[in-house]
Amino acid sequence: MVQGFMNGQAAILNQTAEVIVPVQKNMKEGNWEIIPIPKSPSGKNFNHYGSTAAYAISSNSKNKEAAWKFIEFVSSPEINLEYAKRNGMLPIFKDSYYDEFFSKGAIKGFAEQMADPNIVYVNWADYLPEQSTFIGTFAKDEVQKYLLNKQSAEDTLKNLNEFLVNAQKKYNEANKK
Repeated sequence: MVQGFMNGQAAILNQTAEVIVPVQKNMKEGNWEIIPIPKSPSGKNFNHYGSTAAYAISSNSKNKEAAWKFIEFVSSPEINLEYAKRNGMLPIFKDSYYDEFFSKGAIKGFAEQMADPNIVYVNWADYLPEQSTFIGTFAKDEVQKYLLNKQSAEDTLKNLNEFLVNAQKKYNEANKK
């Protein structure tokens, strides 16, 4: 997706903040811009956190204590801030957003959105077996129908919702929830 945007094949890219670094390196200034995700009619901004550090230790790890020390180190406020700045990521600590880096340039829009008191964080339904189909093909096809005026916004949203509701029901039945 990012490559298609950078080479001009795609006019719009809905992406998380880490794409800023490669785009800045590969595109001329003034040829691209960051815009926030629009707010709902209620004024709320429903968004997922984006790309953050997520670490895990395998139950089979032979060095669990050392792995945990590493996770503590890379998750510390100072190291997380440095990592975020170098990689165009969003830091995991609120106080990090006071750093001047997040008040200018392309990352500013992401930082402002994260600081908005009307943001409502939502999680991906990545536990659903159908999630990759939903993201990979179904949602793209439904949105494409809407963009080509082959389907109304209402029908598009109804179909997307129906897919996820059915996937959730199937998951609940399989997991006795």
